[in-house]
Amino acid sequence: MQNEPEKRGNKMRSIRSKISLALLAPFVAGIVLASCQSGGAGTATQTTAGGTTAASQTETTRLQPNVPVVDYQGYDFRVADRSAQTVHWASRDIYAEAETGDTINDAVYKRNMTIQQKYNITVSEVPSLQTDQYSVISKSIKAGSDDFDIIEAGLSGCNEQLAQVGMLHDLAALPNLGLTMPWWDQNANSSLSIEGKLYSTTSDLTIVDKDATWAVLFDKAMIQNYGLDDPYTLVQNGQWTMDRMYTMMKAVSKDLDGDGKMTDKDQYGLVSENGNTIFFYNGAGQKIATKDADDIPQISLLTDPTGAAVVDQAYTIQTDKQNTILAESWAASYPNNTVWDGMANIFSDGHALFYMTGLNRVTILRGMQTDFGILPVPKYADTQAGYYDPVSPGSATAIAFPQTITDINRTTVITEALTAESMYTLLPAYYDISLQGKLVRDTESGAMLDLIFANRLYDIGMIYNWGNLSTLLGSLSTQKSDNIVSAVAKAMNAANAALQKTLSQYQANAG
Repeated sequence: MQNEPEKRGNKMRSIRSKISLALLAPFVAGIVLASCQSGGAGTATQTTAGGTTAASQTETTRLQPNVPVVDYQGYDFRVADRSAQTVHWASRDIYAEAETGDTINDAVYKRNMTIQQKYNITVSEVPSLQTDQYSVISKSIKAGSDDFDIIEAGLSGCNEQLAQVGMLHDLAALPNLGLTMPWWDQNANSSLSIEGKLYSTTSDLTIVDKDATWAVLFDKAMIQNYGLDDPYTLVQNGQWTMDRMYTMMKAVSKDLDGDGKMTDKDQYGLVSENGNTIFFYNGAGQKIATKDADDIPQISLLTDPTGAAVVDQAYTIQTDKQNTILAESWAASYPNNTVWDGMANIFSDGHALFYMTGLNRVTILRGMQTDFGILPVPKYADTQAGYYDPVSPGSATAIAFPQTITDINRTTVITEALTAESMYTLLPAYYDISLQGKLVRDTESGAMLDLIFANRLYDIGMIYNWGNLSTLLGSLSTQKSDNIVSAVAKAMNAANAALQKTLSQYQANAG
């Protein structure tokens, strides 16, 4: 595996142009297609009036997966995925019983039917029947049971609870997986490997990892009514920063009911949550852990000279009760964990200027009457080279392969075929049709989505949460601690010890 690229090009490659690039098979086969960085919008595959994209190219012009076509005689290809108990993050990208008219469902059905007919298989899901998906999977693997072919589970859980204890295959060592092909996320591949081994990654087979990409939604009417700067222009000029965002927030906050205190019935500059402290940090290009030349993680939290300043600014925004409503602070007022819906409602009711959240909220807010736009996570300063949009490791799904697979060739052939087909069916359905065509309210948001998806950031330190550093940064928002540097320093020994334990476990499992 290659190390995470530190340098990014000036031209952005959008998620849609990836399909066009895939048609240039002789030139892209074997090339790692890393995400590129830019402050502007990139070119994109055009959607015609009939709704077709490059995904409708003939089979002969597509980039084909380098796997054989085998008659698997009706084999049931089983995917252990996330059940509906995960609410907003449940799998909806693996199985579809029939076409229903829903864009995503029908794309999944079409993809599965194509591969099922080609390989004479069926595709089925094995949803976890309890909240803790990992205990179900772990019990099966420990028992040596061949209960599923691949795992679709939370990115953090795959690595923390399964990979570290030797339950997963190293994807880089498996046959038939074209990990350098464009249907695999090259940024994830390079960011998630440790010492050249990759135990889980993201790809076009799934869409929950796209839903779990963080961004900032904004109320367009409020921007106009308060005479604020156009956020799109700020992004395009490289001036969309945390400071600019905070200034705009303070211009709109208002005690709507006049009771002299800010409650969930009032108007805010920002709807937020504890985890956004670290996502602001990531948006500045900062990470809890980075990797050295040998692909070994090193704790890097606050080691950059600007790191402490970024966290301090994030803390200032997060703890400002006059201008920010923090979900966790209101959890007790919303029974049965409905606080997340409550926070979404504050934004959809026109009572907040900004909403920093996962892109899955774009779907949830489809009924919002007021138009809203989509922005990347802000920079720390306008001198920052580009924008970074973190992927939430607790929400995103990853693909992994259990050690109990009895026929690894069959599993990887089918996985590669499904994943490649997804780039031409599921990905356009999610991006071009669902987001761009139905949910996004303006053309500018399309360019913002190009920018966001081209610059997704995976923080391996957040994924493994060594020493609870990620949790610590989020908890400071609730505890109102202003001694952030001291708190991190106290946790550093435990973080490094946890990191070394992870490395030792991987080395032991490999050897």
